[in-house]
Amino acid sequence: QTASFSGTPPFKHNELIKSKCLITIPSDRLDDTETLINFEQPSIIFTGHLSLRFGPVVQLIEKMKTSSSNGIIFIDNQYS
Repeated sequence: QTASFSGTPPFKHNELIKSKCLITIPSDRLDDTETLINFEQPSIIFTGHLSLRFGPVVQLIEKMKTSSSNGIIFIDNQYS
C-alpha cells in the first residue's frame, strides 16, 4: 500500500520489464520470426491464445523444448 502512494510502481513486474527480465510480445507480433527466434533462455511464456499451434511460434516452442528450464503457462481467459 505504501508503494502506491510513493510514486514507485507497486507491482514487481514493472521492475522486471524495466530491467528487461520480463519481455512482452503483443499478439500482432507473433508472426515476426525474428522476435520469436532471438530470445534468451531460460524462458517462460504466458499465453491464453491458441495461435501457438501454427506459424513461426512453432519454431520457438521447438527451440524451448530442448531445455527443462523453459516453460509455457496457458491461461484460460474464462478464469483470469
